[in-house]
Amino acid sequence: MAKGILERLAEGPVLGDGGYLLELEKRGYVQAGPFTPEVVIEHPDALAQLHREFLRAGADIVGVNCLNGPVQQLPIAVEMVEAVGRAVPIAAQPVAYATTDDRPDFTGSPDFPYGLSSMTLARGDLAAFAADARDMGVRYIGSCCGSVAEHVRAMAKVLEKRPAQEREWRSQTGKAMSAYEYYDHVETEV
Repeated sequence: MAKGILERLAEGPVLGDGGYLLELEKRGYVQAGPFTPEVVIEHPDALAQLHREFLRAGADIVGVNCLNGPVQQLPIAVEMVEAVGRAVPIAAQPVAYATTDDRPDFTGSPDFPYGLSSMTLARGDLAAFAADARDMGVRYIGSCCGSVAEHVRAMAKVLEKRPAQEREWRSQTGKAMSAYEYYDHVETEV
């Protein structure tokens, strides 16, 4: 029988999914503007596929949106952890966009919604957020708008939730089979 959310939270951080809305817009399934849940009715297979991608990347549960980036959201989550004395699990799921103290809501950017690519955070930024959130007592860790499988995967790795099918990439022949091997790269993506 599958473990419930409370059992999972008791065992350590739970990793949420990435951002559905803008990823589906980029893929042409949702029209920018009112952002209605039309994709659920008109393109359920696209939604299911994106959900599978996040699960394969290492997410434990599907979460909800929060409008600010990690830098603005983590202090709020930490304040909540401190307020409840860690008695109640706290969730934090920032967007994968760089927001500022002056403009903490990514939808307030003049680049919203079509020019967000330049604001997109690197996967390592969300991995660092996940590690910091875990270390500060946040128990439900995820991401939302702008987050894609590479972000979730980096977060999963830093939270030691590496997907089972992932392995070290090296040719068994001893001969370089990729630029990664040819140039002797050893670093991971995070």
